[in-house]
Order: sequence, then structure tokens, then C-alpha cells
Amino acid sequence: MSKSLFISSLLLLAACDAGLRPYYEGGVAPSITELSDSGEPGNLGGGELSIRGSGFGTDPAGVIVVFGAANAELLSVDDSEIRVLVPTGPIAGGEVTLTVATAGGQAVSSYRYDLNAYAEGEPTAYKQLGFVQVNNFWESCLGGLSDRLDSLYPGVGCTDIAYLGWSGTDGTAEAYNFSYPGLQSQWYGFFGGVDMGTDEWRIERPALSAYPAGLDDLQQDLGSVYLTNSFFENNDICLDMGPVTPYYLGNRPRYGNGEKDPGMPEVVDCKSDEAEEPGVVRYRGDRLEFCAPPNDLGLPTYSYKADWAIPENFFRSEEEPGPREDVLDDVTPSEVELVVTGAGISGVPLKLPESLIVAGAEGFGSPLTSGDLAPELWGVSTLGGCLDDDDRAGEGLDDVGLSFTWPPSEVKYTDVADCSDGCVPGDVVAVETFVRISLSQLPLGWFGPNGLATRAVITVPDEFNTEREDGVELSRVDVPGWVLYQMPTTTIPSGTATGGASPTAVNKGYFLITIERVTNYSVYGALADGTEGVVVMSYVTGDFGFYDWTNPLELNCE
Repeated sequence: MSKSLFISSLLLLAACDAGLRPYYEGGVAPSITELSDSGEPGNLGGGELSIRGSGFGTDPAGVIVVFGAANAELLSVDDSEIRVLVPTGPIAGGEVTLTVATAGGQAVSSYRYDLNAYAEGEPTAYKQLGFVQVNNFWESCLGGLSDRLDSLYPGVGCTDIAYLGWSGTDGTAEAYNFSYPGLQSQWYGFFGGVDMGTDEWRIERPALSAYPAGLDDLQQDLGSVYLTNSFFENNDICLDMGPVTPYYLGNRPRYGNGEKDPGMPEVVDCKSDEAEEPGVVRYRGDRLEFCAPPNDLGLPTYSYKADWAIPENFFRSEEEPGPREDVLDDVTPSEVELVVTGAGISGVPLKLPESLIVAGAEGFGSPLTSGDLAPELWGVSTLGGCLDDDDRAGEGLDDVGLSFTWPPSEVKYTDVADCSDGCVPGDVVAVETFVRISLSQLPLGWFGPNGLATRAVITVPDEFNTEREDGVELSRVDVPGWVLYQMPTTTIPSGTATGGASPTAVNKGYFLITIERVTNYSVYGALADGTEGVVVMSYVTGDFGFYDWTNPLELNCE
């Protein structure tokens, strides 16, 4: 292209853009004098908020309202008041900047997504440096390899498969070198999502999910990250990875020759000749490490993954079981120590709650064992469709379709560090525990999963609607009919990955239920560059299940 032709092209582009207005064309900037609410519990948004002030104008096309980094939906605009629907908030809540922008300029206020309802201390009062998250689904039938359920309900096969890692344990850890409001793990549990609502059911379409694109280059090196548990000795444990399907284990070399699928690692004597064979990996017995696997170029990602392939529950305890029924005798609290060298956190003791044991009290179908339905095995049961829970004629929106109960944890936190005179690395400045239940439709097409199209979620305290049953205190959450009526019919594919679904099929996929107890520990730390704040350690236990689901409106319910 000649120089004259190049200049002509620029002039043409300038002429084409002549009708575009600059960001701020002068005039009176807006101002904010009052908000109808200063914040909300949870981070789901969806509520209506009035922003009062002046200079807003009357043209909705000339106004933008932003909460943090999320645009709000405008309901109405006049010169002194804007009504909006609040968007979803940061993953871990906290205060965000509320900005109203017009052609005349910007006005700024603040709005708070308050997740402190279940906390001792103030988890959102400190800059968050990063997170360490671990999911312990050892006691879940589909999640881990506990023999507790198999001993109670023989023949079910709970030890035949572990969806999460080799032993129901997985997790991740990350930190970023920029200020990100309410940074938290992208996922809790098994495909659980990141939203946190209140103790009322909420419906999301589509479901809120994290979007981490573009953050990879901003991750920081956390150094050595691990948990220790004194229940185990610090002796080496050697695992032969040779028989298993090839895969990467943490940041270690690729192992496995594919002779078994999925296969299980085999424990071998570290002092024997077998320990010197190719494919044998050594672990320190009292340590669950988070390793940073390399990217395709062999460079570290600084996205740390939990590395625990030992076929045992890392979260064991010397503590004797409390006054529980036999079914819970082996489920006890445990204590670990957290180390994050890159944040100056070393040997911080954390008392962990018991694994969450959930019973399906209502709404589940065919027995899984001889005799009555085993309530703990709801994750591998079937769902009923018609929702008449009390022999009333017909069905109502408030009828109970599903019901879940669980014993609250015996671990209670009443004391956290007082940082009024300043914090030091290792201080636990906040602890929060909550239980979240979600019902999701995961549709499948020719190209695989299409995201969570519809999701219902509720977040409650660990002790919620408690009642005593056989001398044991139980929390209870009911799923009312009005929630289930909004969940689309979903049929599990058979045969192929999509069950022959066409690109336009909307009813192939999974109806997924997840129930998780999440405990977040905010531990004060300092990065190498001197930045101070908290690393949030999230400990998650619970259960999940995959189902066919038929919406009651498509059934002949009487």
C-alpha cells in the first residue's frame, strides 16, 4: 500500500467515525445522594435498587450503571432516580464500587455483598491475597473410597469408584499480583459453582459461574503450599503408578502405562527393590501438597493442584467419636496445619469440621438395598416426580418435593485474632461455615456440556431448622414444589456420550444435586513484595448425585 493510499484510508476511517461521541462530551456530571439499600446478604444479586441523585438524564441509552465489574440492568431512568436490578457480586462478597456514568461524567458510591452472616470475624474486611481450597469427599458414595457406607449397605459398590481424585480429595490454590475484590476459588465440591445466596431458594438462568480467562499471566508464585496432619507419620509412602491409566500427577512427570483403566495406585514397600522401579512415586505420609503443573511449554502455571493419590483419607483424626449414632462413629473432626511459604504462613493449626453426612429424607425412589431405602445413599437413588407430600388432594407450589437432613458439626469457633493493633502472618482473622444446596441442569449436545442452564441454590447456616430425631439433632432443608416445577426435564444420555442427542435437543444431560459444607479460614499473610492481606483456606465436604428428572407438569399427578 502506497503512503498516499494509506493516508486516504485513515481519512476515510475518521470520516466514518465522525458521528461517534467521545466518552464525556461535557455538560453536568451526575451525582449520587442516596441508595435505597447499601447492600445485600449473599452475592446473587437480582434485587431492585433505587439510585437517587441528579444529572442522570431521561434516556436509558445514555446511562450505564456498574457494580464492581458487572453491569446492572436498567429498569427506569429519570433525571433524579435510576431503578436497576442488582447484578451478581464478587465470588467471596465484599464492598464494590457502584458507578453511574453518563455523557457528562461519572458518579461513584459503594455497595456491599455481605457474606459475613455465617462468620466469626469479618472475612471481607481484608484484602484477599489468594486461596487454598481442598475438597474432601472421602465419605461420599460417588466421591471417595470410604468403606463406611459399604459396611452399612453391602453390595452398593461405593468403593468401586471415586469421582474426585483417587480418594475423593482434590483442590486448588492460587494468588494474583493485583487487587481483585473477593477473590475465591472458582468451584466448591463437584461442579458446584461459586454463588452464595441466602436461606431462601433462588433460581438462576443461566447459572452464575466463574470466568477466569485472562488471569493466568497474573498468578503469583506461592512457594511451597501444603497441609500436614499429625495423625500420619512423616515416613515416606511409595505408590506404584505403573498400572494406572497415563496421567499427570501434580507437577510430576507423566505416569502410567494404561494397563488398567481407571486402575488404582498400588502401595509398595519403600525399602524394597520395587520402590526403585519406574513409575513409583514417593510421598511424605503426613503431608498433602499442592503442586503447580507446568503448561504446554514446560513453564510453571502457579495454579496449584492438590496432589494426594494415596488410597486413604488424609483428614484422619486421633479424636474419639462424640455421642453420635453408629452410622457416624467414624466421622470425626480433624486438625491440620497450613503452610503457604509465599505468604509467610507456616504451621497454622486449623480445626476442621466433620465430613458432612446428608440423608435424603423425602423424594427419593427405588430402594438400593434389601428393605427400606438407605437415606444416606440418595446420590445413587432415583427421584420421584409427583410432589404431594401430605396426602392433600392435588399438588401445591409449597408441597415438599425433596428433603435433606444432616447433623451439624460439633466444631464451633468463638475466638479469632484481634488485629486492632495489627496482624502478623499466621493470624486467623475470620472463620465462616455454611451449607449450600444446589440443583442444576447440565445439558449435553453433540459438542458436550453446554454449561449450567438452570440452577436453584440455597445457602444456610450449618444449624438450620433443627429437629431431634432418635436423640440426634439434625438440620433440615426442604425443596418446595415451586422450585422443582422450574427445573427442566432432563434425561441421562445412554450409549454414546450424548445418547444420540441432536444439536437442538434440550432434554439430554444430567440433573445434578450437590450439597456441601464449606468452612473458610481467613489467614493473615504477606507476599514477597510486601503486600499484606489474607489467604482464604476453604475446606469442603458433602455429597452429590446425577439423575434423570421429569418435570411434574409432564406427569399425570393426582
